[in-house]
Amino acid sequence: AASDVYKRQVATDGNTLSYSLGTTTDKDRLSIDTTSGAVTFKTSPDFEKPTDADKNNSYVIEVIATDSAGNQATQEVTITVTDVAENPIVSSKEASEISQLVASLGGTVTDQGGAPVTERGIVYALKSAQANLVLNAANTTTVKMGTGIGAFEQEIAGLQASTEYVYAAYATNTSGTGYGTVKTFTTLDLLTPTISFTDITDKSYGDASFDLGATSNSDGAITYSIVSGGTGTASLSVTNNKTVTLGNAGTVKIKATQAAEGRYTGNTKEITLTIGKAKLTVTANAGQTKVYGATDPTLTYTVTGYANGDTEADIDALSIARALGEDVGSYTITPAATDTNYTIAIETAEFEITKAVLVVTADDKTRKYGEDNPVFTFSYSGFMGNDTEAVFSTVPTAYCSATVNSPAMTVGILASSATAANYDVTFENGSLTIEKADLIVRAIDKQKEAGESNPVLEIDYSGFVNGDTCLLYTSDAA
Repeated sequence: AASDVYKRQVATDGNTLSYSLGTTTDKDRLSIDTTSGAVTFKTSPDFEKPTDADKNNSYVIEVIATDSAGNQATQEVTITVTDVAENPIVSSKEASEISQLVASLGGTVTDQGGAPVTERGIVYALKSAQANLVLNAANTTTVKMGTGIGAFEQEIAGLQASTEYVYAAYATNTSGTGYGTVKTFTTLDLLTPTISFTDITDKSYGDASFDLGATSNSDGAITYSIVSGGTGTASLSVTNNKTVTLGNAGTVKIKATQAAEGRYTGNTKEITLTIGKAKLTVTANAGQTKVYGATDPTLTYTVTGYANGDTEADIDALSIARALGEDVGSYTITPAATDTNYTIAIETAEFEITKAVLVVTADDKTRKYGEDNPVFTFSYSGFMGNDTEAVFSTVPTAYCSATVNSPAMTVGILASSATAANYDVTFENGSLTIEKADLIVRAIDKQKEAGESNPVLEIDYSGFVNGDTCLLYTSDAA
């Protein structure tokens, strides 16, 4: 500050003196009190920036003293400004490049204060801490940023998001520490990370384990968990539960949880894992048959496509049946199955009922020579169940070549013609035995007188058929 740099001299004769400055080159930089004679700088001198005419910090003035009688005395006075150390002059820079956790802070040393600046930097604190922003004060943080005059700035990391801070630049020399104006700034709110994690729809029951792969614009660790609400099952394992082992078919809800990191908050995202059903094929075995009238065999099938080591015992329901019917023909065999984890494909086959063997046997018959052939009859072997001759669509017939005139002999009876839908009919022949007809040859009673010759002996026949006469005989009666 301006101060007295020159004191007046008192008059020895008791007259009152008045003072003024003469016309020197430096007089405009100083002023003099006319009564007291005290000389002061109009503006405090700066050793580093001298304003005297010779720029050497020596200010030359002429002091004129005038007494009450008008007498004057003049004296040239040289005022020398010496270099005295002061606190540096520093200004605080407005905060810049403010983010969630980082801000750029600094200042400018505009005057070293007459001694070199040996340390400069910033002091900052939470505004809520109401700290005294001086070096080493409680609840403050100091960041050193070099030495000397000029601008300085540095990125300050490790700040808290959404927080108001105060700070001031400082500079220190041998005289002390100067501080800039206290500035205020607020860090940005934490960002919500964007997690890329989409529904998984390409997995089926029995597929191999796989790793989840959520990504994010944050570096925070991502862990996984299963949340309730799905219809299927799965398990998670390995680091951060990233490996999925599939269970039952259905839906599984999986949540990705990302930890807060840097300028990002934590976040979560849920997806749906859809475990599709595996394909299971149930095939009715081909070539299954039975003979008409027999009991059905146990129907069989083949299953292909089991996953996860499953067997038939693991299938919810599995059966097989054929179309109804017992007549000869083809009947479709159809398996049926249901299961939580499988889409069932059914492949049918044909069940064949083949004809039973029915043997039609012409019954053996007997008749006498000359008689008409008897009614031919049949015996049957092979009817199934309660079947009778009623099953014939064409009844059996018999043929025999014998006629009433056929001599005594054995003649075949040929069975034929019978058909039945459910039978393969075979025939066995019978035989017709033609027996000799009964012929009674009776001698006719005769009489004679004693001594007479025998009468002509005669024979009476009874039983000739077919117009036969005794002429058929090969010998006479004796």
